Amino acid sequence: METKQVKIREANTNDLEVIRELVKYLMQVEEVEDIEGNVEKIMKDRILQSMNSDTARTFVAEVDGRVMGVLLVEIKRGLVLSLAYIAVYPENQKQGIGKKLLEKAEEYARSKNIHILEGLIHKDNQKSREFHEKNGFKLFGYNLRKEI
Repeated sequence: METKQVKIREANTNDLEVIRELVKYLMQVEEVEDIEGNVEKIMKDRILQSMNSDTARTFVAEVDGRVMGVLLVEIKRGLVLSLAYIAVYPENQKQGIGKKLLEKAEEYARSKNIHILEGLIHKDNQKSREFHEKNGFKLFGYNLRKEI
């Protein structure tokens, strides 16, 4: 079921707390050790850096003015757009929010003349794998890729 009005936009510093929550949720799903330490490292080294970068962007998905999802993308070797982190609150999944974030990644990739999206997922995260495959990604080693 599609959510009525999903707005995808670039993240800003006002979004940092909700992004932190979403990254923490993702780390819990992937059963990462030292969740708090990893979340803070990701926030400092990746999310904040993406806000002033030529090779990375963080996008958020808003529904009715509330951030429900996040996507961090990074250009690798000038050829591939890596979906570094994508997360949607569990209660907001299966509403088209993740799909809208992926569409934004494709739009961003095309604007940079990049034709390959790459999603790196934890090998045991079947839910994420199914989501990516449903949206056109194919398993490539441990990576999921989509040519656009």
